[in-house]
Amino acid sequence: PELIKPFWVVLHATLYASEDCTDVIRMDGASFSSGEYVIKYANYHPHNVWDGDAATSWAAKEPCVPGSCYIGFRFKQPPAKIGCVRIEHPDGTQYQASRVAVQILGASGWEPLDATVQLLPEPKQEL
Repeated sequence: PELIKPFWVVLHATLYASEDCTDVIRMDGASFSSGEYVIKYANYHPHNVWDGDAATSWAAKEPCVPGSCYIGFRFKQPPAKIGCVRIEHPDGTQYQASRVAVQILGASGWEPLDATVQLLPEPKQEL
Protein backbone atom coordinates (compact mmCIF):
# COMPACT_ATOMS: atom_id res chain seq x y z
CA PRO A 1 0.00 0.00 0.00
CA GLU A 2 0.99 3.63 -0.34
CA LEU A 3 0.56 4.05 3.44
CA ILE A 4 0.72 1.50 6.27
CA LYS A 5 -1.22 3.04 9.15
CA PRO A 6 -1.23 3.03 12.15
CA PHE A 7 2.13 1.21 11.78
CA TRP A 8 3.91 -1.67 10.03
CA VAL A 9 4.14 -4.77 12.23
CA VAL A 10 6.48 -7.73 11.67
CA LEU A 11 6.12 -10.84 13.82
CA HIS A 12 9.11 -12.71 12.42
CA ALA A 13 11.67 -12.49 9.66
CA THR A 14 13.84 -15.39 8.60
CA LEU A 15 16.79 -15.46 6.22
CA TYR A 16 17.68 -18.58 4.25
CA ALA A 17 20.77 -19.53 2.29
CA SER A 18 18.79 -21.16 -0.53
CA GLU A 19 16.27 -19.59 -2.87
CA ASP A 20 13.62 -22.21 -1.98
CA CYS A 21 13.58 -20.92 1.62
CA THR A 22 15.47 -23.80 3.18
CA ASP A 23 18.74 -23.79 5.12
CA VAL A 24 18.03 -21.17 7.82
CA ILE A 25 20.82 -18.65 8.40
CA ARG A 26 21.98 -18.30 12.01
CA MET A 27 21.40 -14.73 13.22
CA ASP A 28 24.60 -13.72 15.01
CA GLY A 29 24.87 -9.95 15.29
CA ALA A 30 22.61 -6.97 16.00
CA SER A 31 19.25 -5.81 14.69
CA PHE A 32 18.33 -2.28 13.66
CA SER A 33 15.29 -0.42 12.34
CA SER A 34 13.90 2.93 11.33
CA GLY A 35 12.51 3.16 14.88
CA GLU A 36 10.13 1.17 17.04
CA TYR A 37 6.76 1.94 18.54
CA VAL A 38 7.12 2.66 22.25
CA ILE A 39 4.48 2.31 24.93
CA LYS A 40 4.86 1.94 28.67
CA TYR A 41 4.27 -1.80 29.06
CA ALA A 42 5.34 -3.28 25.73
CA ASN A 43 8.54 -3.73 23.75
CA TYR A 44 8.57 -3.54 19.95
CA HIS A 45 12.36 -3.56 19.47
CA PRO A 46 13.67 -4.85 16.11
CA HIS A 47 15.49 -7.77 17.77
CA ASN A 48 12.00 -9.24 18.32
CA VAL A 49 11.76 -9.92 14.57
CA TRP A 50 14.75 -12.27 14.66
CA ASP A 51 14.24 -13.97 18.07
CA GLY A 52 11.85 -16.75 16.96
CA ASP A 53 9.50 -15.97 19.88
CA ALA A 54 5.82 -16.04 18.91
CA ALA A 55 5.01 -13.58 21.71
CA THR A 56 7.19 -10.75 20.37
CA SER A 57 7.09 -8.44 17.36
CA TRP A 58 8.45 -5.20 15.91
CA ALA A 59 6.21 -2.24 15.12
CA ALA A 60 7.29 0.91 13.29
CA LYS A 61 7.28 4.08 15.35
CA GLU A 62 4.94 5.84 12.91
CA PRO A 63 2.86 5.26 9.77
CA CYS A 64 4.98 4.10 6.83
CA VAL A 65 5.15 5.26 3.23
CA PRO A 66 7.33 3.30 0.79
CA GLY A 67 11.00 3.62 1.76
CA SER A 68 10.43 5.23 5.16
CA CYS A 69 10.33 2.18 7.45
CA TYR A 70 12.80 -0.67 7.62
CA ILE A 71 14.22 -3.50 9.69
CA GLY A 72 17.66 -4.96 9.28
CA PHE A 73 20.41 -7.09 10.72
CA ARG A 74 24.15 -6.45 11.04
CA PHE A 75 25.99 -9.79 11.03
CA LYS A 76 29.23 -10.34 12.93
CA GLN A 77 30.26 -12.47 9.92
CA PRO A 78 28.11 -12.04 6.79
CA PRO A 79 26.62 -15.26 5.41
CA ALA A 80 28.02 -16.55 2.14
CA LYS A 81 24.61 -16.16 0.48
CA ILE A 82 21.09 -14.99 1.28
CA GLY A 83 18.74 -16.71 -1.13
CA CYS A 84 15.38 -16.11 0.54
CA VAL A 85 13.78 -13.69 2.99
CA ARG A 86 10.52 -14.59 4.73
CA ILE A 87 8.57 -11.86 6.56
CA GLU A 88 5.58 -12.76 8.69
CA HIS A 89 2.92 -10.15 9.48
CA PRO A 90 0.00 -10.38 11.89
CA ASP A 91 -3.52 -10.75 10.51
CA GLY A 92 -5.01 -7.44 9.49
CA THR A 93 -3.94 -5.83 6.22
CA GLN A 94 -3.56 -2.42 7.92
CA TYR A 95 -0.32 -3.74 9.51
CA GLN A 96 1.11 -5.47 6.43
CA ALA A 97 3.50 -4.47 3.68
CA SER A 98 2.45 -5.72 0.26
CA ARG A 99 6.02 -5.33 -1.10
CA VAL A 100 9.45 -5.00 0.46
CA ALA A 101 12.86 -4.09 -0.93
CA VAL A 102 15.67 -6.33 0.28
CA GLN A 103 19.08 -4.67 0.30
CA ILE A 104 22.62 -5.30 1.54
CA LEU A 105 25.28 -2.79 2.42
CA GLY A 106 27.84 -2.95 -0.37
CA ALA A 107 30.96 -1.00 -1.29
CA SER A 108 28.89 1.83 -2.81
CA GLY A 109 26.09 1.91 -0.20
CA TRP A 110 22.77 0.05 -0.07
CA GLU A 111 22.41 -2.32 -3.01
CA PRO A 112 19.47 -4.53 -4.05
CA LEU A 113 19.74 -8.19 -3.06
CA ASP A 114 18.54 -10.74 -5.59
CA ALA A 115 16.61 -13.09 -3.30
CA THR A 116 13.22 -14.77 -3.10
CA VAL A 117 10.86 -12.78 -0.85
CA GLN A 118 7.91 -14.41 0.93
CA LEU A 119 5.41 -12.15 2.68
CA LEU A 120 3.08 -13.94 5.07
CA PRO A 121 0.21 -14.27 5.42
CA GLU A 122 -0.25 -14.47 1.68
CA PRO A 123 -3.08 -12.32 0.29
CA LYS A 124 -6.42 -14.09 0.36
CA GLN A 125 -8.03 -14.80 -2.99
CA GLU A 126 -11.70 -13.86 -2.84
CA LEU A 127 -14.28 -15.20 -5.28
